[in-house]
Amino acid sequence: MDRRVLPLLIALACAPGAAAAQPTDEPSRETRAEQLFRAATPLVDAGRYAEACAKLEESERLDPALGTEFNLGVCYERSGKLAAALRVFRQVAVAAQAAGKSERARAARERASALEPRVPVVEAPRADLEAPPAKSETPIAPAATPAPFAPATTAKRAEYAPSYGWDTRRWAGAGTFVAGVVGVAAGAWLGGVALSRRSDLSSTCPAYPTCAPDRIGAARDLDDAGRSAALGSTIALASGGVALAVGAVLFLTSPTTSRPAPSMASRSASLRVTPTLGGAVLEGRW
Repeated sequence: MDRRVLPLLIALACAPGAAAAQPTDEPSRETRAEQLFRAATPLVDAGRYAEACAKLEESERLDPALGTEFNLGVCYERSGKLAAALRVFRQVAVAAQAAGKSERARAARERASALEPRVPVVEAPRADLEAPPAKSETPIAPAATPAPFAPATTAKRAEYAPSYGWDTRRWAGAGTFVAGVVGVAAGAWLGGVALSRRSDLSSTCPAYPTCAPDRIGAARDLDDAGRSAALGSTIALASGGVALAVGAVLFLTSPTTSRPAPSMASRSASLRVTPTLGGAVLEGRW
């Protein structure tokens, strides 16, 4: 064998072993996850939540852990992403309870309970909302409570079916207005009665209270009836007018859920009551 070939064969035989013996400089997924977690802590304290949450999300993706997921929920809460934080805390509570970590589960439930009043809720399918930011190693059943909705952090808009019915305020306004119409009509009628009694009194005894002895009794009855009718007319007209005004205000300013309520400047209303001897004429426009 040629002596120049022998060293080449020895080098080729030793090459795989030498390559295998070289240590790698790339850290493991667990090490990278730990580094990201530690780097996120001072960022949260400094208020740099966008950077901190991104590092915690990547750490959770590389090596899921309850502590990382819990701190991700804290980061979401401080950055104003309340709906995302609520979902994360609920997931941590379920996963920690299943893993036997009662203290962690209790802390997550307390955080979730504190967030629930601050997060608007709409009835919507879970699949229709944004996906949870992180996943736990423990499978989590779908939540039985309505999915939270955060208008400030998602582009999804809640859709509400229009309602064309009257609310309580509008019904109250309509009822008060009708009562006012009745009051005004009654006042007009009583005013007509008072005028009629006054006319009868003038026919019976033109110079009342000076009157013939045989007519003084009838004259007094007509006078009393006229005064009573006039007083009742005044009270009924005043009460009816107030009821009309209150009812119109309640009806016209009642909010509606089907379309935006027109401004008060675009509304106009008018009402005119003309008393007559036989009753009253009511004219209105609104």
